[in-house]
Formats: sequence, structure tokens, C-alpha cells
Amino acid sequence: MFQLKEQEIRRQFRAAVNIQNKQYKLLKEQLLTRTSKADQKAMLAKLKEEQDRRLSMLSDQYEQSISEVKQHQHVSIECKAYDIAS
Repeated sequence: MFQLKEQEIRRQFRAAVNIQNKQYKLLKEQLLTRTSKADQKAMLAKLKEEQDRRLSMLSDQYEQSISEVKQHQHVSIECKAYDIAS
């Protein structure tokens, strides 16, 4: 049961990363057409930094979700073991 939930969370994470990458690619193309050649390098660096920051936050959120599922599973198993022992 836990493995299925973890797989689903990881699948959702990969989908979210793919969506974010596509959005950043489109944003990058739009910004490149509107930004002067002189400012493009700085703009691309700033955009990449922002993308990395957001992907890191997304990763942290999904890892937190997996941890919560693990914790819930652990508590559930402990409760079942306690009920059986009683």
C-alpha cells in the first residue's frame, strides 16, 4: 500500500516538473524576444536561478508528502500491533 502511494507521489512530482520545465521554456522564449541582447545573459541567469529555486521547493514538498505517508503508515502499523497485542 505504501509503495503504491509513494509511486503515485513520485509520478505526480515528475509530471509537475515536466509542466514547470515547459512553462519556463515558454517564458524564456517570450523574455528573449522582449529583452535586448545586452540584458539577455543576466535575464537568463536570473530565470535559471528562479527555476532552480522553484524546483527545489517542489522537490521538498513532494519529499514531505512521502514522509507524511510513511509516518501515517508507521502509526497505522503500530496501532494495529497494539490492537493485536491487547
